[in-house]
Amino acid sequence: MRNFKTLFGSVTALVFSATFITSCSESEDIQLEDEASEELTIDPYSDRYGEEIIGLPFEMELVINTENPDRIVMDVDLNILFESFILSYNSGDEFMGRFLITLEDNEFVSLSGAPIESPEPVEEIYHWADNEKVQKLKGKVDVEQEIILLSKDDFEVTGFVSFTVEPNCNFYETHFIISNKAGVLAVEKLDTRKNPQAAPDYKP
Repeated sequence: MRNFKTLFGSVTALVFSATFITSCSESEDIQLEDEASEELTIDPYSDRYGEEIIGLPFEMELVINTENPDRIVMDVDLNILFESFILSYNSGDEFMGRFLITLEDNEFVSLSGAPIESPEPVEEIYHWADNEKVQKLKGKVDVEQEIILLSKDDFEVTGFVSFTVEPNCNFYETHFIISNKAGVLAVEKLDTRKNPQAAPDYKP
């Protein structure tokens, strides 16, 4: 299994236990299916209130911004739908379903520093997190992640954006490829998976 590089180091991809830790209530275990994770474009599901929602509960676009050669940025443009929310990266590593960008272990490109979220997350008490204050991302959110080129060679590097959507408490991974071809840096969004069996250890 491949090793992945988080924002502050490398971690080894691990298999989630049947109950993965998010901001969800401990009394509501999320049981992962034995079958392979389903790649999604349209995915019907019901939220905690039994209301059927068709499609992913968010929209996402990925763009590489190279206008400033001294600060190359990958922009993650999110539109979080259905009055849902996700936890900010800044909520702390005790929330394993918080927003996270991860790259596979490689020698071509790395992530630099924490992602910058705009607008800033809203701090609220969340009763499914033992009434702790958490930082929520809602609605339209732009996340900037600075990246550093380690090589001028052509390359393709795989990564993913991951988070848990609340209050339905489903975990999503959106896979992407960062490529450099003849000096042109680009990012391509691939599939999105809900509640995948294999996921990284989210401690930085």
